[in-house]
Amino acid sequence: TLDPNFAAAYRTLGFSYLDDFWYRLTATPEKSVKMAEQAAEKFSALSPGQSPPHGLLSVIRLVRKDFAKAVWHAEKAVEQSPNDPGGHYSLALALRFAERFEEAIKAQETSFRLSPLRPLTWINNLAWAHLGSQHYDRAISLYLEMIERSPDSLFAFQGLAIAYELSGDHEKARWAAENVMRIDPAFSLVREEKMAWMGSGAYKQRVLDAWIRAGLK
Repeated sequence: TLDPNFAAAYRTLGFSYLDDFWYRLTATPEKSVKMAEQAAEKFSALSPGQSPPHGLLSVIRLVRKDFAKAVWHAEKAVEQSPNDPGGHYSLALALRFAERFEEAIKAQETSFRLSPLRPLTWINNLAWAHLGSQHYDRAISLYLEMIERSPDSLFAFQGLAIAYELSGDHEKARWAAENVMRIDPAFSLVREEKMAWMGSGAYKQRVLDAWIRAGLK
């Protein structure tokens, strides 16, 4: 509002619309994604001499389930700013969605080496990558770190329900599933299955089966 031609604000606005999607804060997720796309287009229109907002475009492609393009944009973001930890996080996120879990772990660990901070979103991404690679003990440790810092972390309890179930601790998996329902009473497997992160094939089925056995519906 104060400066309609401030390009960087549109890039951040785009990420904000995507947060509405990721955190289930909108009743119109498709509209939120379209608004993010429009913000990316506005950034490019206002800064024709700059490269496209590859980090933002990567996440948009994730939502659209175009995982190959998401990885491409994230790789471009890293090429442009190799010392930017956020770029490596974008790459780790894209690789995780593409089910290239070991590569995602390496990219996420690079983010942590480049930044003194330890954002919960980064820990969450690393935990899910370890979960995808079937490193259940490591995933559990990271999810518990998230809960210690944020006791109502929905994503942490979702991951714990899977990790505990697949590692053979059904009692703790049930406890995690109960906390999922406490934090998000509207949780449903149908809704989660539609989310871009779920992927397809054996990994998706492993996640869904674990949640069902843990007591989620």
